[in-house]
Amino acid sequence: MLKQTVLRAIQAGKEDEYQRAVTDAALYLAVAGFLPDATVLLQALWQQGLPRSPHVGLQDRAFQVLWQTAGMSVPGAPLAWQSLDTLEQEHRRYVGGDRYAYPMPDVEWQELSGKNAFRQAQTWFVNAEADAETLFLLKQALLRPQELSDYEYTDATAMAAEAAARSGDEALAQQMLQQWVARALDPNWSLTFAKLAAGRHTAPLLLRGALAAELGLTPEQCRQDVAELVEALQTREARGVQPVFAHLSWSQLLTRLNELALAEEPEILEWANWEGSWLGRAGASTTQIAAKEQALGLTLPADYKAFLLVSDGLVGSPTDPELLPVAEMGFYRQLEDPELYTITASYADVESDDEAATIAPYVERALLASRVPAEQMLWLIPPAKSGDDWQTWFFAAWVPGEERYPSFRHYVEQRVQELEHGASYYWNG
Repeated sequence: MLKQTVLRAIQAGKEDEYQRAVTDAALYLAVAGFLPDATVLLQALWQQGLPRSPHVGLQDRAFQVLWQTAGMSVPGAPLAWQSLDTLEQEHRRYVGGDRYAYPMPDVEWQELSGKNAFRQAQTWFVNAEADAETLFLLKQALLRPQELSDYEYTDATAMAAEAAARSGDEALAQQMLQQWVARALDPNWSLTFAKLAAGRHTAPLLLRGALAAELGLTPEQCRQDVAELVEALQTREARGVQPVFAHLSWSQLLTRLNELALAEEPEILEWANWEGSWLGRAGASTTQIAAKEQALGLTLPADYKAFLLVSDGLVGSPTDPELLPVAEMGFYRQLEDPELYTITASYADVESDDEAATIAPYVERALLASRVPAEQMLWLIPPAKSGDDWQTWFFAAWVPGEERYPSFRHYVEQRVQELEHGASYYWNG
């Protein structure tokens, strides 16, 4: 993962997002052999007192293995500590097991090769006493790497490194680590790294810096990166969410969004029957915006109006709703099917201290900025009282509840960041 991506997550991401990004960054440093520096970064994160993300459990297990292997005491770690024996058993159960729904060839296990050898090895990896047989099968599987997907290949080399290290064959374990790193830097690298680092017998090799050079880190760069990330965390705690692209005008920001979206999904405009090569529309006029404000009886937020002047709506995508021209937007209560409106109003307000609270007060005043019916929706929520700020809420069929943004600009910037993140997944100071 690019360090810049982590810095942006800290600056503008939601709490869960930047907690995951920082935890993953620390894990990268730890796998490269810089566990004390990684721990400093994690401690700076923990000081913020965030609710523990449910998405860092595997990383937490890997860190427990690394800390206990290194003999490090880590006071204040928000973890449920387990013994190394328990961690090893959980790790083997997580990585091992048969995940395939087709029968194995009817041959002796020694005759298996390629993916079938990998599959049998993965099944036996659960039992450490079968490591000799597991290692034999993994060697056979790796002789035919073209049969393995990237995640299967990295799982195979990580399991082989663990089994070899446990048997005392450090040279083979080192060889497996070198093969692992060759295909480990993929978009799901944080999961791949956590599965490697949670290996009890692989951990000592990582702590000695077996992969530092391959991962492109030096002690000086590591210290510099950690200092920069810690400073960003302190700034986030002091100032809250800050826009990442504040230096870009709306025209520049949407141009960037257009470039990234078309690179991600070249057919997006064709799918939407959209003409041209621009995912927006011609800008609205100030007269059109003023007419809508008069009809609604309120003043639209400044950032949304600035957007409309550049593009009067946006094309939809498989993951984002089509944004309506200003003339077509209106109150959600007037545009939605009455039955669906009632159902939506009954959703729990997960950010309220009152367990019985629903989002009905927000639904009542919400403006619908996207087209319905659709799998996604975007609302602009007017303030309930003078002095409060507008909010932007995003709904999708695959998102539990809603995603809340402090402004419309934050929503669009988040989409740009997500597209940039999809193209940048390795650490580079």
